[in-house]
Amino acid sequence: MAQPPRDLGALTAQLHARLPRMSRVNRAIASYLLEHPGEAALQPLTALGAACGVHGSSLVRFAQGLGFSGFKEMQALFRTRLAGSAPPGGAMAPLPGDGSDHARLRHRIEAEIAALEGLARNVGAGDLSRAADLLAAADVICLSGPGAAAPALDELRRRLSVLGRRCLQLDRDWALARPVLDRLGAGDALVAVGWNHVEAAGLPLAETATRGVAVIEIAEDAHCQGAAAWLSLPPRPDGEPPGAALLILMRGLSDAVAARLRPSA
Repeated sequence: MAQPPRDLGALTAQLHARLPRMSRVNRAIASYLLEHPGEAALQPLTALGAACGVHGSSLVRFAQGLGFSGFKEMQALFRTRLAGSAPPGGAMAPLPGDGSDHARLRHRIEAEIAALEGLARNVGAGDLSRAADLLAAADVICLSGPGAAAPALDELRRRLSVLGRRCLQLDRDWALARPVLDRLGAGDALVAVGWNHVEAAGLPLAETATRGVAVIEIAEDAHCQGAAAWLSLPPRPDGEPPGAALLILMRGLSDAVAARLRPSA
């Protein structure tokens, strides 16, 4: 039996690499796991199978095909993602106040404010300017990211399109996205969003950069040696994706591109 991936980053990379050759059922499973790592970590077998559109036994066979003893061993890797993003002690940050509906709302607002403050600290003026220069000069701009980043990526695509930039949103099904990415070359740009190593590990960023594509990585940590620019995305203290911070970052980035293309505006 083949050795299973040792960590979630390796598993993600392996799923991306195998997607084009997978059967319809296995592709549905792999696509869901890549798109919803949080649900993959928490949902029981039957519920996860239903979410993938397959029977639970298909998930077991899928995991075994990757070298795991069964579904639970594979799921344990996804649970490390939650453990890695939680506060010290492994528990999610407690809700402030009395646990009422308003307290839960306030908790989310405070988490977003913390992420926004982190964004102001993390993203340097030079990094933002470099990314804007690359997007203003690019012939074709490809946008890629997990499902939770879709609203922010759509905002960036809309704003850049208004500025006359040609933007393409990569399909989250890697079998469909890979041919588009492979056609990028010198003079093009790729904006790749990833909350952490899980999403970033599967994208062939370094390979894409070697073809002269300007890779702009937006993530907590830089992963691509050949990236032309890296914008540091701060984590939220409750471990959830920093949606508001990413949206503000995309608007700030598009504003910077607009200043280059329409300096008198």
